[in-house]
Amino acid sequence: MNRARWLFPVAAVAFVMAGDFKATPVLDSLPFDLTFGTAAVVASAVGYLLLRRQLRPELLHVAVGFGLLLPSVFIADATPYGSDKILRFFTLTLLAVLAPVVYVRSPGDIEKHAWAWTGFSALVVASAIVNPQASATTNGAAVTAQGVDTIGLGAAAGLMVIVMTLGLAWRRVRWFVALPLGGCGLYALLQSGSRGPLFSAVLAIAVGAVAARSRPKAARTAVLGALCLAGVAVSFAAAPPDSRERIMTVLQGRTLGTDVETRQSLYDIAVRSITEHPFGIGWGNFQDIAFANYLYPHDLFLEVLAEEGVFFGGLFLLWIAVHAWRARYAAVDHAGGLVLALVVFMIGTASVSGDINDNRKLFFALGLAIAARALVRRHPVLAAADPPRDPRADRLMRPRHELTEGRTR
Repeated sequence: MNRARWLFPVAAVAFVMAGDFKATPVLDSLPFDLTFGTAAVVASAVGYLLLRRQLRPELLHVAVGFGLLLPSVFIADATPYGSDKILRFFTLTLLAVLAPVVYVRSPGDIEKHAWAWTGFSALVVASAIVNPQASATTNGAAVTAQGVDTIGLGAAAGLMVIVMTLGLAWRRVRWFVALPLGGCGLYALLQSGSRGPLFSAVLAIAVGAVAARSRPKAARTAVLGALCLAGVAVSFAAAPPDSRERIMTVLQGRTLGTDVETRQSLYDIAVRSITEHPFGIGWGNFQDIAFANYLYPHDLFLEVLAEEGVFFGGLFLLWIAVHAWRARYAAVDHAGGLVLALVVFMIGTASVSGDINDNRKLFFALGLAIAARALVRRHPVLAAADPPRDPRADRLMRPRHELTEGRTR
């Protein structure tokens, strides 16, 4: 029965990460789109669980959040891209939030989602290490993997580093599992030269270890921090010249490079549009005011404010901020602290790349945060200083003494 409980988390993560795999040669030849195929499986499971289980108040939180953007659909005529964007947001992206909210009933369920997410991310990282792809034709270009760009590889690698580091800090992952996986994730992250995921991962680890209401031991956290710094130094030295230059550009406050200048120009256009059209320009219409056929400003928050307006878009961003903040109140154990870190990481990643549907992983993390907060609210015992372990949690994530105690009982 416990093994069967892994099926839904694996299916949900496969749906959320389908975009990272469907362009690979193996899956590109499938007779159906991988995102829609996995979405159909998850949607069927969600529908079944909704019929079987009592409806919970947290479903209302999801409905309110997405309802805030419904009026913005009628602001202006949408382009073909905008119409597709609307359809995907109120179906696929909504499903990414609903899946964990409907399924999660224990901290162990949250950890299963985290492990499944880490497993799929490890496949992306393994592809980049075994069969690295150059992101450009120049010598020493940043590395990426089949089916993803540098941001996609950075996001997958950063998630691995976060999960493994916090797992060690909370003593929920064995060292012989965490060190190799975390090391590979860190190596791939720096190989990609992806600055947003890199700095977001550092911030997420700090928040998960320090800002959680129940924290791992400070000495253990400090030792892990030192190991991470050593790993960064070694991996940075082995990174391609282009990746090192990208990272140093940000650290030194330089704006050299067409990539940075292009992003800055898109941000400026979005800000100007927000001030000139406070009620929004309509879904997908950013391409009408951008240059070189750019469809969105590569910043989810500027995109929402520019296209959906300061009022409706602002309320939606406030909804995101509220649930991100409430994630801290669910950070009373490893599962809650991990969710808090993942929300912070995905918010950071969403601010540098993709449109609102490309950042479906952020909404998946928000769904985990809403579910984690609901667990603490319904079960006050979880808010204790040392909450009890979930007996259904993955055995790989449990320390040896806990496994021994379980057999003794």
